[in-house]
Amino acid sequence: MLFLSFLNENNVSSARLKSMGSGESDPVATNKTDHGKELNRIVEIVLVANDQLKKDSTTK
Repeated sequence: MLFLSFLNENNVSSARLKSMGSGESDPVATNKTDHGKELNRIVEIVLVANDQLKKDSTTK
């Protein structure tokens, strides 16, 4: 996926990245029209704090 490549090329370790695709099995709109296909091109990014960040946030 393009966004994973972008992150990896910008020094985010691939070991820290995970991707999931659900566009074919769970589209938000029809894929029969260009507009529907456009609506289905969605990227959701979830950021999760690692253990060190969690620890740092509680010690301040």
